[in-house]
Amino acid sequence: MNVYFDCDNTMGLPGCDMDDGMALLYLLGHERIRLRAVTTSFGNSTIAQVHANTERMFRELGLEQIPLRKGAASPQERESEASRFLASALMQETEPATLLITGSPTNIYAACLENERILAHIDEMVFMGGVTEPLIIGGKPMAELNFSSDPEAMHYLINCPVPKTIISAQICLNAFFDASKMAEVLEHQEIPAFAYMREPLQLWYDFISRQYGAPGFHAWDVTAAVYLTNPELFDRRDISVTSSVADLQSGWLRLDQQSHLNRVNVPERILDRDRFWREIFATWKEVRRP
Repeated sequence: MNVYFDCDNTMGLPGCDMDDGMALLYLLGHERIRLRAVTTSFGNSTIAQVHANTERMFRELGLEQIPLRKGAASPQERESEASRFLASALMQETEPATLLITGSPTNIYAACLENERILAHIDEMVFMGGVTEPLIIGGKPMAELNFSSDPEAMHYLINCPVPKTIISAQICLNAFFDASKMAEVLEHQEIPAFAYMREPLQLWYDFISRQYGAPGFHAWDVTAAVYLTNPELFDRRDISVTSSVADLQSGWLRLDQQSHLNRVNVPERILDRDRFWREIFATWKEVRRP
């Protein structure tokens, strides 16, 4: 599977989410994934911090052979190195590519504006983001940060003529990285990916525990990565998404059961959570550091 990964990776930055980095490690470890490129987006932090952090990970993991391109800083200036790269690279693919988008949708939108013909070269777009009801973590509201970061871009992509799957915040509530999973990583530091994750994982686990009083965190972006490789672990719900730009300013997914227009796969459930986590941990174990 040819995968382009567009992400706002802040793994290891204090007070910033680490799940994009966890998803990257998953993609690197999976035998069915050919990671064609990584593009960076704003979201979890500024594009400068996100890109510098991803460059660091690329150096540490020896990923120089994978193209890495810097994305836009905001919706006000969408064109970027990443969007120009995507507009060109997707046209050169001899087989359809899958796009995994776990941050702002700005880069993909800008690439389509530059060359809409790339849509014919995309097998599927898989997004992590959006909410179907208010998101409450540890009794506290949490804002949606992905689709709402560029609602105009997301509105275009939801309506573009490409198969789409949205892994919403609600389904990710079923993917909780708890104390037992934390212990497994910490107890098996002989595994390269586990050793690599140790410090950022401890930082993020402790931060979320303080902020939300939760004994762990939700593995948002890893869930979307697992959907790429194991869609059978998720229920399939093809439903019309009619969100307006105004709806998407808060990441709201307006779903219409009656309509047959603009059908998007928006799964509701992880069907086998034990297998889901076994797949993640087994794939992480396949990652090799230089």
